[in-house]
Amino acid sequence: LKGKKRLIVGNHDGSWMTKADISGYFENIGPFLETTDGQRALTLCHYPLLTWKHAKRSYMLHGHIHNDTSADYWPLLAARGNVLNAGTDVNGFMTADPRIVSNPKPIEKLSYKELRELAYMGANVLHPESIFPVRVGNIPINIRNTFCPEAKGTMIVPELGEKDMNNRVITGIAGKKGYSIVYIEKSMMNSELGFVRKVLAVLEYYNISFEHLPTGIDTMSIVIADSELAGKEEVVIERIKKVVNPDHIEIKSNISLVATVGHGMSYKPGTASTLCGALAKENINIRMIDQGSSEMNIIVGISTSDYEKAINAIYNAFQK
Repeated sequence: LKGKKRLIVGNHDGSWMTKADISGYFENIGPFLETTDGQRALTLCHYPLLTWKHAKRSYMLHGHIHNDTSADYWPLLAARGNVLNAGTDVNGFMTADPRIVSNPKPIEKLSYKELRELAYMGANVLHPESIFPVRVGNIPINIRNTFCPEAKGTMIVPELGEKDMNNRVITGIAGKKGYSIVYIEKSMMNSELGFVRKVLAVLEYYNISFEHLPTGIDTMSIVIADSELAGKEEVVIERIKKVVNPDHIEIKSNISLVATVGHGMSYKPGTASTLCGALAKENINIRMIDQGSSEMNIIVGISTSDYEKAINAIYNAFQK
């Protein structure tokens, strides 16, 4: 295909061919693994790629951006000026889930770090691990809608400029349902050497991963996905009681997590106040709150019954 100027599209079963009469414009092929010769960009296309002007001098690679993260063609993208064009079926990333928030604003640009935070918390345009190979090469990713080529899409870049961070407070909001909080209380917990390690060793013993660990002087809360804790609640509680002898321990269920993400939050005083005020205005109780040291995200735990209302409240506070 070297020197050719044509689009190559395909799908596993060719089912997309039944949606439109495009046989005269495209060639349907199976997985194609030839890579760029260094003079053209390479486009990895999960859905059929249509008429992107910037792709006229590109090779099109049919494959799955979220499945294959080890192929040897990634290093070829590291040359100066390359952009990975990822074709999908949505107009890039939205500020919030459009199934929850009506007509959320699109995200024109975000950083790799913001992408990972949003994708991990449920923004499923890209799998969070899929960006690692291109991130190593500092290669921008342009998310475009195959079926709406006029849409600008979302550009994912290694780092945002100061202007980008100053122009917006938050980048996006995402969340997940299905969590529980193991709440532990013990007087003088902070002075007891190894207390947290002993508790986490119990989780490790039962092969349980945790999400967040906000602590106080005499309290700690361990946020765990219900899928991790299922069927192990009683044995975990009993073992924690045995190893650290807490004054009180309980499991609080029906918790959802909502993450508000954006590099701009560290530049804007009062971000946490705005977020908490928006939830209070809607009579939503915060069961847990956690902020990373990078000040790039604030995660709140709320009752699952308030999940959709919380996302709309936060969105309206920052975007309207």
